Formats: sequence, C-alpha cells, structure tokens
Amino acid sequence: MIDIIIMNAGMSRRLQDAFPDTPKAIIESENGSTILDYQLRMIEGVLDYVDRVFIVIGYKHNLFEQYLYSRKSNPRMKIHLVLNNKYSTTDNSYSAFLALNAASLKNPVIILDGDVIFKTCLLKELIDIPLENCLVGIEKTDCTSEDAKILTQNGYALGVGKQVISSILYCSMIKLSKEFLSDFYRELESVAWWKTWYSEPLTQLLQKNPQSTGVLISKDGYLMEADTPEEMAIALAYISHSNM
Repeated sequence: MIDIIIMNAGMSRRLQDAFPDTPKAIIESENGSTILDYQLRMIEGVLDYVDRVFIVIGYKHNLFEQYLYSRKSNPRMKIHLVLNNKYSTTDNSYSAFLALNAASLKNPVIILDGDVIFKTCLLKELIDIPLENCLVGIEKTDCTSEDAKILTQNGYALGVGKQVISSILYCSMIKLSKEFLSDFYRELESVAWWKTWYSEPLTQLLQKNPQSTGVLISKDGYLMEADTPEEMAIALAYISHSNM
C-alpha cells in the first residue's frame, strides 16, 4: 500500500489578482468542478493500492475544510488534513516535512503538487514501476527558467529544480520509499530547509546517492500544471469537460 500527499498550503501568488479569495485547488469551473476534486477522482482509480491521502493545507485552510466536508467522497478513501500554519513564512519543504511526520513513514509515499492535472494511468504506472524511488518527467524541448527540470544520468535523477539545465520537465510528482524516504525526512527535519522548495534537500540526497532514484518519462498521463491565470482557465475547462 502507498500513501499520497497533496501539497496545497501555498498562496498561489501568481493567481492572486485573478482569484484573490480562493486557493487554486478549490477554484470552481463553470460546472462546479475543482482541481482538488479532479485529483481525488483520479486517485479513486487506484484506490486498491492507496492506504491514505494526506492533503497539506495552509492559506485559507478553512475553505478547504468546508469544501471537503461538503464533498461527497468515496467512503474507502481515508483523507487526512495536515495544517501548515506557517504557510506564509515557509515553503513546501516544511509542508512535506509536516505531511511525512503525519504519515509516520508507515508506507511508501507519492508526493504531488495541488495544481497538477494528470490521468489515473500515470498514478498506476508510478505505483507499478519496479523502482523504490522515482520522479515523473516529460520530454520538453522548450523548458524555461521558470520550469523545474530533472537532471539525469543513465536513467537516474541527479537533481531537480529551476536552475537545472535539462530537456526533462519535472511533473511535480515523486514516489519515495524505504531508506531514501527516511533520509529525505531526516533532511526535512532541518529548519534550514523550511523556506525552500523540497527540490533543494532532494537534490542534495540525489547527489549523495546517484543511483537511488529513477525517472519515469510520461507519454500521455501528465497533462499540465496550473500556475498562471491562463493555465488555470485551460485546467478548469479540461476538468469541467472530464466531469461530464
């Protein structure tokens, strides 16, 4: 069994002007669909393999609580909310630390960002791949300095982040287990990382353990991330259609 962590504590500053009062994961499309609802529906497709779902919340956390309370969810899905009450002064390394602490390293984990649009088949492929640790990426020749990318060597990940020079876009989805997961948690315990994206402590571990983590290149399971108002409009249109 595996645990899934969804990172939703941030303020989504690039969307503040367009959507000033609602976290992006629960912004509603025309038919009432949200990214969070879409992600949970995709997770339902692999629920036989999933033990627990941890959703890290922070910014306007009361809206997440209200939304999930009102949502009709699959009774088999065990959802746990993890509150990052320092969301305005920390980054997602701290959110990941809180989630892993709540999960108590009982199972392998999949960590994904709360704005990733993907298909169930990608989750299934990541769960089934015979690698204990694996990053998801796609080949993209026009990566920019704003994109997180994966540095690879012989099929293994050596680093991830915006500063990396690579044609493999990081899809903000990673599977970690066993010793490497424990090592990652110990890194995240350090306050020094809490104001950084988790790519920084992760990269440090990858460089110490250069053949520890594989890369799954998605062909059609990864669709997009919604970082800007334009991308958000595309994402909402897609999930609205997929909910019909």
